[in-house]
Amino acid sequence: NRHHKSLRTQNSTNQTFPNTRMAVSQADAASSAANAIVGEGGLIPEKRPHVCVVKDGGVARLPFPSCLSRTIAKLGAKPCQHPGLVDETFNGPGVEVAIAYNVALMQLIVSGAAVGTELNEIHLDNENVERYLSVPIQHAPYCPAAALDDMKPLAAVATDAASSRAIRAAVSILVINNEGKVLLTRRGKTMRAFPGFWVLPGGHVDPNERLCEAAAREISEETGLEVSSAEARVLCAWESCFPILLEHGPPKVQHVVLYFIAPLRGGSLRMQPVEVDSYAWLDMDQVRRLCWKNFEAGDKVEAMHSEEGGLGSRMRVEVSEIANNMAEGTRYALSRWCTHGQEGA
Repeated sequence: NRHHKSLRTQNSTNQTFPNTRMAVSQADAASSAANAIVGEGGLIPEKRPHVCVVKDGGVARLPFPSCLSRTIAKLGAKPCQHPGLVDETFNGPGVEVAIAYNVALMQLIVSGAAVGTELNEIHLDNENVERYLSVPIQHAPYCPAAALDDMKPLAAVATDAASSRAIRAAVSILVINNEGKVLLTRRGKTMRAFPGFWVLPGGHVDPNERLCEAAAREISEETGLEVSSAEARVLCAWESCFPILLEHGPPKVQHVVLYFIAPLRGGSLRMQPVEVDSYAWLDMDQVRRLCWKNFEAGDKVEAMHSEEGGLGSRMRVEVSEIANNMAEGTRYALSRWCTHGQEGA
C-alpha cells in the first residue's frame, strides 16, 4: 500500500533540535522516554505532535513561530504540478512535499523531495511510521509566520521567547456521503481558535495514534459519523496560524494540518453543539461557488443548527455568510476536491 509504507532505519538516528542534540535508539523509540525533547532540566515529555524538516541529512525541529512553506521551498521543494485553487488569495500553486509521521516520537517530518528520497536517506525504521508522497502544501499570503520571518530581529525574539513551544500537527477530513456531498461544519462561538468559522471536521492527534486514525476518531467524536481509517487518504496540507493576521497579535498557535478524504461508512449525526454550532452537506457545485466566490447576493443553502443529542433544527444560510467566514485551509482543501476529486497521496 503506497499510502502507508513502513520505512527502514538504522539502530539509531541523530535528530537536531534548536540548541540541543539527542540520539534516539530504535528501542527507545518504542518507549515513553522517546516522546521527549531535551531541555535544560532534562527530558521534557512530548505529548503532542510537532513538525520537523529534513535538513543536512538529519531531522531538524522547526522552531515556533516560523514559516514551514518558505523553509521547505528553500530546502528544495518544487512547485505543485497540479494546483487546486490558484487566484489572488493564495501564493501561486504552493509546493509538493513528502511527509512521514513517526507515531512513537510524535514527529511530523516534512521533506522537500516530494518523492520521499530524503526520507529514505534518514532511515526511519518503524512499522508505526506513516508515509505520504507528493502532498501539496499551501499557506495564506498574509501568513503571520512568514511576516515574522521577514522581520528577522522580531522573529528571533519571538522564537527565543517561545523556545519551549513547537509547531504542531493536526488533521482534518473531507467526508463524502453516498450523494457525493461533503460535510462542512461551523465551529462554536466559544471555541478559543477560529470561533464561528466554517471548517471541515478535525482536531488533534493523540499519543500512539496514526494520522489517519486521528482523522477517523475526530469525525466520530465531533459528529457521530464513521469512516474507515484504512480508506482515508491525504488530499493536501495547510499551514495555519492563529490569530490569522499579525496585526491582531503574534501567533499563539501554529499547526500544519493534513486534510484527509474518505467516504462515509456509517454512524448517525449527533453533533457536540459547543464544538459544532451548525453543519451542512454541500455538493460539488455548491462548493465550487463557495471556493471561487461565484454566487449571487441572497443565495442560500440548506443547513442544520446543532442541538444536543439530535439532528438539530433546519435553517437556511446565505452562501456569502459561509464564504466570508470559511477558514482558508478549508477553502484550499475543498478547492482541491473540486479540481482533483477523490485523488490523494
